[in-house]
Amino acid sequence: MPDGGTQTGQDEALSSPALARQKWCERGHCGSSPQRSDGSSTPPTSKSRTTSSDSCSSRGSSDGEEMPDEIDEDDIGEAPDLDADPGAFAWAPARLRGNRRVALEAMRHDGMALQHAAQKLRDDRQVVLEAVRECGRALDFASEMLRADAVVVLEAVRQDWRACRFAAPELTSDANFVLEAAEHAWQVLQFASEELRGDPNLVLRVAAHDGRALQYASASVRAHRGVAEELLAIEGRALRFLAPSLRADRELVRQAVRQDGRALRFAGARLREDRGVVLEAV
Repeated sequence: MPDGGTQTGQDEALSSPALARQKWCERGHCGSSPQRSDGSSTPPTSKSRTTSSDSCSSRGSSDGEEMPDEIDEDDIGEAPDLDADPGAFAWAPARLRGNRRVALEAMRHDGMALQHAAQKLRDDRQVVLEAVRECGRALDFASEMLRADAVVVLEAVRQDWRACRFAAPELTSDANFVLEAAEHAWQVLQFASEELRGDPNLVLRVAAHDGRALQYASASVRAHRGVAEELLAIEGRALRFLAPSLRADRELVRQAVRQDGRALRFAGARLREDRGVVLEAV
């Protein structure tokens, strides 16, 4: 039978701030802390984590107010155990959800935790970068300024191309940005501006990665014979996304089936029964 006094002492020790801080530090959330003369710990000096793709310093809100980086002694016991529960940040006290250091750690575990961060942290470039690297769709919760930041948005697109839907219009109407994003995922063409989806040259460059991108082009581009000839030379099955008039064009269909016989299924009904076309497909 365990000694009652010993058990009580253990319970007190487990609830002490010192042990809580020790557990927090064991999870890697604080650096070494020099001791004051009275034996208590002084907060460690924080250094921002830099990454190879983020050459600029972290930017906060325009009013210049700094977000806390360190964990107060009183907050240690309330710090979320992100290793045990990556979603714990959502239930942390507001003062911790506004703490930059806690937020950075939370984003590395669960990017979607950005939606629970203080508004100023959604405007913090490094916090948002950590979030979108873990989950691209976290871009939805970034500030308007950072959704117009090409580096941030491209990081999000690398993780999940669907994040491009949250990009600012000034990016989705920028040809250079769309082409760079398409290097990671051709599907981003669907989020490009109407003007860019109507640009034959840009569409061809994106469709060169995958002919299926043609489905997101404007009607005028899908009916453009020059686009059809160039694209069918490298991907016959792109015939599927051309205008009906071009899918009924015998020369274009022959070109498509010579490149890929499976394109025959996308030809006009009359040409699917054309002996010459069928022979070229087989």
